Amino acid sequence: IIHICFAAEFTLGVIDWPVWDNPLASGIPFGTTQFTEARDLAVRDLNEDPNILPNITLKLEVAPVSLSQPLAIDAIIRFYEADHTLILGNPSSSSAVQTAIVASVLDMAQLASLPTIPELTNFPNFFRLTPPSIGQVLSMRDTILYYIGIQSGWNTVAVLS
Repeated sequence: IIHICFAAEFTLGVIDWPVWDNPLASGIPFGTTQFTEARDLAVRDLNEDPNILPNITLKLEVAPVSLSQPLAIDAIIRFYEADHTLILGNPSSSSAVQTAIVASVLDMAQLASLPTIPELTNFPNFFRLTPPSIGQVLSMRDTILYYIGIQSGWNTVAVLS
């Protein structure tokens, strides 16, 4: 048996909100920094472990859009022109709808973790890691009803948003 292995490099386009570019934030918001650090750490871990993606190097091309719909749309078009077929991220639900429209026309897939508005389910090439906002509410309700049903002793529930 002869195995031939070719080394490959894949670059994924990323639509991101640069924490250092947010005029509304005083300093760098810790939660936003965590998303960026987690993403970069995950890519580094994938690239350093030969058992996960052998002979493959994953790179990210990040487009900082600062929650701007025009910049996000421009990033999608630039990624398309660079032959990307999958775009990661989009921190805003409103710009995610706009990029989903453009990505659908260009037959590009988009995977995002933060947008939750239900309209995004209308785009077959848009995938998310978070359920639509109504799904989040229903899952919280179901969780509360479950613990009440098993008589866990819950008598007070607080929801932080």
